[in-house]
Amino acid sequence: MQITFSDNFIISIRSSPFSCRSRGLQKCTVGARSTMSQVLGQLCAQVAGDTFGPVVKSVVKYLFVAGTRPLMAIIVNSPYQRNEVKLAVQVLLQHHLVTFGVARTGAADYTLHPQRVLLLLRYSRFLLLIRTRFGSQQEVLLDELLRQGQDTAFNIVVRATKRINESMEEGGKAVPAATIRDKFLEMVRGQYFQRCATVAPPADATAAPPADATVAPPAEGVPQLLEVEGERAFAPPQLDMGVVQRAVDGKPGRPPPPDPVRWRVNFSRLDEEFRDQLVLHSVSRTCGEPAADVMRHLMALAAQASPAWAPTSNPVSLTELKDRLARLAGTVHADAVSYSEQYVRIMSEGETPYLSRYGDAGGGQYVLNMKRILQNFGWAVAENVVQERFGSRAGRIFRLIRAKRYVEQDKIHEWAMIPPKEAKLLTYQLHRATFVNVCDLRKPGQQVTPGRVVILFHLDANHLTRMLIETCYRALLNMLTSRADETSRHQRLHDKQLRVESILATLREQGAGDDQLAEVEEALTEPERAELARAAAVTDKLSLAELQLDQTLFLLQTCLKYSAMK
Repeated sequence: MQITFSDNFIISIRSSPFSCRSRGLQKCTVGARSTMSQVLGQLCAQVAGDTFGPVVKSVVKYLFVAGTRPLMAIIVNSPYQRNEVKLAVQVLLQHHLVTFGVARTGAADYTLHPQRVLLLLRYSRFLLLIRTRFGSQQEVLLDELLRQGQDTAFNIVVRATKRINESMEEGGKAVPAATIRDKFLEMVRGQYFQRCATVAPPADATAAPPADATVAPPAEGVPQLLEVEGERAFAPPQLDMGVVQRAVDGKPGRPPPPDPVRWRVNFSRLDEEFRDQLVLHSVSRTCGEPAADVMRHLMALAAQASPAWAPTSNPVSLTELKDRLARLAGTVHADAVSYSEQYVRIMSEGETPYLSRYGDAGGGQYVLNMKRILQNFGWAVAENVVQERFGSRAGRIFRLIRAKRYVEQDKIHEWAMIPPKEAKLLTYQLHRATFVNVCDLRKPGQQVTPGRVVILFHLDANHLTRMLIETCYRALLNMLTSRADETSRHQRLHDKQLRVESILATLREQGAGDDQLAEVEEALTEPERAELARAAAVTDKLSLAELQLDQTLFLLQTCLKYSAMK
């Protein structure tokens, strides 16, 4: 069974339609020997700046380079005013992009989390996922929480209800706040929303510090946070719906009671959904839609008895799977119910199986080895990149070395059926780009001449994954820089277009004639309209490439995450 991927998984890695030289962008060569942290820092600063503004961008850039630092150090090293920097740090804390701890001096230290900053690029995919899975009302709830970073259940439900009712057409029936409250509880039960850390009660000031204490007590005003773990993180909130509905309607009444509980988005749960989508997409392409339905319900059964990110699931019996498919026959493909056993057998066979047979009880037990599946996905991406960059014969050599694990130079051209000179050239190119590693074998304790040393070529999966992740960082930075450049170069035309559209809207409300409207429209000439259309097409293309590249980046990061598990 050969795992295949659509072209959008590698389109942004192998090439870009926009030149990097003319705009001073990062070189997108796979395998470039540079420090990943520098590119990641520039990418985080660019993403934060595009989302929150230049002040937050400067704070992110400094914290990435300097590491954990107190507030005064951030203010001193920023070109902006003290109050602006403090507000920027508050925004980062609100969105959990920065966390604080108590330093040895007792003051608060702030630490940046780069991977959380990169999640800002994935917000549109999060919204699309929830809209597809649940509906538009849950999408509004998620959007409100993503905008705020964290908030109380009361504020989230009130704002979401107002937004939904304001967006309805005239004459439509208003959605009650109780309905949105139920949708919020549904998201909590699905573990998409979770409680934030709570503030610990103040310690007894009269208590003496321990004799072996090496850290100063927290300074006044530095709170201690207690993480909410386990099922308590998803305990549903209690809301007074009478107060909530009056707040939605804008009627006077008693204020809501103070609520110390804040809610935030559980990004791990959303990443779990994306991971499952990758698996189901691959099964659908290789085995068909009925097999994807079988895999979907098998994964649901495995999730009930296994941790979400376990490398291998607990065994699932074929009898349980058949019973589940029979109960839900109206929502799955007819062949998935009739030939479920055959599809399970197909998915457990081949060179890259999705399932492994565990035992014979219950008609046969199968386990889902998610670690092996994601590692195979990572290999598939690497093979596609090698083939697109170096050609099909280089891809053949790459797959040969992966299959044999260690290969001598003289054997490569024989087994790959490639002329010796070309095989040596392609192998050297792969080694120079660090896709292929070299090790030598010597007899210990003996002097061996260089001509008698055995040179073996092999692959390092973790190194390949990190190298491709770095390439994704560079490509993302180039795309964001290109989009910002396109926007700035056409800012004057965009402002002119907005003014013309505003004047036209005002004239239409006043009942102006067609001649007067045509005269205003002529203020924007045809060349200017063509230039705006071209800029919009370029921006849309960059945005699409950014989404596709984010899918590849998520796949590689998940592969590396599973590779670190035992």
